[in-house]
Amino acid sequence: MMTADQLKDGLRTASFLLSYPDAAWRFGLDEAEAAAGALEGQPAAQLAAFVAAARAADAQEFEKRYVDAFDFNKDTSLYLTSRDRGDDAQRRTDMLAYSVFFTEAGYTPEGESPDYLPAVLELAAEAAPEVAARMIRTTASDVASLEAALEAHDLSDYAQVVGAAIALAGAYEKEAVLA
Repeated sequence: MMTADQLKDGLRTASFLLSYPDAAWRFGLDEAEAAAGALEGQPAAQLAAFVAAARAADAQEFEKRYVDAFDFNKDTSLYLTSRDRGDDAQRRTDMLAYSVFFTEAGYTPEGESPDYLPAVLELAAEAAPEVAARMIRTTASDVASLEAALEAHDLSDYAQVVGAAIALAGAYEKEAVLA
């Protein structure tokens, strides 16, 4: 069983791996690999496999694929309220709910919308356990929807990172509830 600190490090690692893969990101792969190696079970394997695939890929092709996947496809956007919303009013309501988590935790997402998955994962790792647990429960269906969309669009490597985040978040939520 992983400790709360391992789970938090895993969430931070998933957040990092889902961020834009520029040169600085490539430089951070060593740290991501080490963090994945400190985890246990399926999340460890998923994150390690993603790091290995990222290292093996051509940097420019990997960046282009990221942009195509997350910036030009509403279905696979990392902005969790960008899909499955009936109208703009619902999206605004949901966006407000996401922003409340950041406000309650005393954080502001740096240059990103509060529904940006890497920011959500980072907050889950940093927030008080009870806030993180509530946030994880609230965002679970949006994150699972993203994972399914990634699989449907032949982006299984990114789906593995999201799947690892789901498993880590679920374990952290249980840990937070028991604490």
